[in-house]
Amino acid sequence: MVTRCASYVRGRMLRATRLDACGRVVYGDDSVVTSKGFVSVAYTANIDDGEEINLPNAAGERCVYEPAVPAFLGYTVEITFCQVDPDLYAMLTGQRVITDAFGDVVGFTMDTAVSAADSAFALEVWAGSPTTSGCAEGATGNFGYILLPFLQGGIVGDFTIENAEVTFTISNAATKDGNAWGAGPYDVVLGADSLPGPLTDPVTATEHLYFVQTGVAPPEAECGARPLLDPAGEDITDVTATPTGLNVVFAPVPAGTDPWWIDFGDGTWDYEATGGNISHLYSAAGTYTFTAYRGDSVITDDVVVAGAGIASITPTSGPAAGGTPVTITGAGFTGATSATLGGAAVTAFTVVSDTEITGTSAAHAAGAVTVVVVKAGGNGSLANGYTYV
Repeated sequence: MVTRCASYVRGRMLRATRLDACGRVVYGDDSVVTSKGFVSVAYTANIDDGEEINLPNAAGERCVYEPAVPAFLGYTVEITFCQVDPDLYAMLTGQRVITDAFGDVVGFTMDTAVSAADSAFALEVWAGSPTTSGCAEGATGNFGYILLPFLQGGIVGDFTIENAEVTFTISNAATKDGNAWGAGPYDVVLGADSLPGPLTDPVTATEHLYFVQTGVAPPEAECGARPLLDPAGEDITDVTATPTGLNVVFAPVPAGTDPWWIDFGDGTWDYEATGGNISHLYSAAGTYTFTAYRGDSVITDDVVVAGAGIASITPTSGPAAGGTPVTITGAGFTGATSATLGGAAVTAFTVVSDTEITGTSAAHAAGAVTVVVVKAGGNGSLANGYTYV
């Protein structure tokens, strides 16, 4: 056994993980945020100074003396950000996010009715370390890994809008006893096989700070929250990608009921809580590299899409006699030659843009029908997208 010493320079990455009020990891679709948009993380030790015993005798001389023994209580953290990530701010404070008309997260709130005791998070920070002494086998570099496994109470502090850069500070988050982090849900250190794995020396329930050297690089920064899956879930061995035009249906193999999620390779992702198939509409033809996750497994593959893809039709129903003006939205419509509802050609067919087609429904028997946009290279299709009544 040897002791390894190191120096550390600059913050590299920050990751926050959602916990419940008992300090347990919360698995779900918005459980982790990774960011490099921070300026600093300040750790302030909270200490009980203790009580000195100093008793003089009748002559005024010291008779009994015992110095005060300070007790470590934990840390309070202050994080200064140069980037606003509403999901991250909401996780650190327990507040809610604000969404726009499209469902995108665009802001956050500070509400006096929200109790900081109702939510918690774990905070990991990576620092750089010079590689003057070389790297261990399997290492991708030398890093300092700092973990606070259980915090509560973050508040967005004072900020100023002026003719200068705008920074935001989240302060007053304090560590607590009783964390349930253990070895953790992530691969952050090298194991005996020189491969990344969870902590080899688990965190105990009363440890507020865990600082270790590691050869595992920090994760990539992402804007917004991402899913975190229970590693006990069933692993996937493959993903079947079935494209229809620009629409793709992704099916996990083997099928199951455990949550899974997929990064589509175009800057977007989706999560399926009950294990079912996931559908996605790509905005343009091309080859995309997707990455799927379930349990402790990761599958990466390519999918090729071409032609047109349908996202929706408005309205979604109309009389069987036809004559209803409809608008089809999607992608890749430039060059489309026609559209059908249950095989009946849409009349007054007009390609308004690459993302919009207008027309009028033709007569058809009552019932739900498939919407199709016809285009060389691949038709777009939306099953049961329109209903004749």
